[in-house]
Amino acid sequence: MEKLLLGAVMATLWAGAAYAQSSMDISHERLMLQAGQDRADVHANLTRKAKRTCRRHGEFGTEARRYEKACTEELLDLAVTKLGDNRLTALHQGHIETRLVRN
Repeated sequence: MEKLLLGAVMATLWAGAAYAQSSMDISHERLMLQAGQDRADVHANLTRKAKRTCRRHGEFGTEARRYEKACTEELLDLAVTKLGDNRLTALHQGHIETRLVRN
């Protein structure tokens, strides 16, 4: 039963992240990188956009927060990979390692 529930939660998460990815525009961040903007500023912009995209309005509680956090992390990973900037990727990897230490 627990595995079934976990599978359902993961399927919902992946579907939500796929939708979110298709609705998150990263063209501004691409221009920021081309203009030589600080990678930390680009990463902060992407993080804000991912959080805004994954926010589930009208839903509260532990499950909604858990979904939003996982969706944001997945969407941010996808956006950084899609941009393909080595320094931004290295910065993002540092954020992931910090996140893992905190959890």
